Amino acid sequence: MNGTPADGSAYWNRGDRIRELLRAGETAEAERILLECVEATEREGAVVLPGFRKPLGVAPAYYERLAILYAKQKRYADELAILERYAEQPKAPGVGPKKLKARLAKARARMAKK
Repeated sequence: MNGTPADGSAYWNRGDRIRELLRAGETAEAERILLECVEATEREGAVVLPGFRKPLGVAPAYYERLAILYAKQKRYADELAILERYAEQPKAPGVGPKKLKARLAKARARMAKK
């Protein structure tokens, strides 16, 4: 398993830094880190542990944060793309998958109106 982005920090420990960047308006850097976290969770989420039949699944928080960021920037095609990317991944348990499925439906409807 490799849940380590390019800077060597574990992706699950990067939430505070991402929040700091977003508060400071440094959205490009926050987006870069979020995308690294998405890639890391996808690598880790694809792993099937011994004794299990299914992959671990991805952490939804990074996809959700990116979708929110893109929507705030009116980058609706990017919002839809990151939500569709999430939809294609094995899911970790929790409420995240249901929330993001609903958000994906809304994003698709918005894009269909254009």
